[in-house]
Amino acid sequence: MPSPIYNNICKTYNHTRSADPRIVDTSVELLDLLTGSKVLDIGAGTGSYSQSLSDTGYAVAALDPSEVMRQQSDGEHDVIRKAGIAEDIPFDDGEFDAATLILCIHHFTNLDMALKEAARVTGNGKVIIFTYDPNAIDSPWLFH
Repeated sequence: MPSPIYNNICKTYNHTRSADPRIVDTSVELLDLLTGSKVLDIGAGTGSYSQSLSDTGYAVAALDPSEVMRQQSDGEHDVIRKAGIAEDIPFDDGEFDAATLILCIHHFTNLDMALKEAARVTGNGKVIIFTYDPNAIDSPWLFH
């Protein structure tokens, strides 16, 4: 579960961070799924990417352990929001066609278990991971 410090830091994420259209477009291209396909956004935070994926026609569920983050979602999109951690996903085997993990794996306590869980809930379907090296945060490409 997120630390109290992180919950304090993330109180304004919905106002200061939004889905990057380049990441959304690339994710949709890599997913290459039919409209209505079920996608789990693991480590969804405030749900900005979940909402963007929903806007493209996917049935999206957003999973995040932080109540502070989940409460910041705008609620205007048809996204299922669920509390939970990547290492113990509270969904059934094969419930989703694919999963996304966007800018979140640096928060996981056990990456191997998180990836096994993603494979489990997707029935070994597609799992898209977009991440960065937190050690290179002084000059991230994302700001260019």
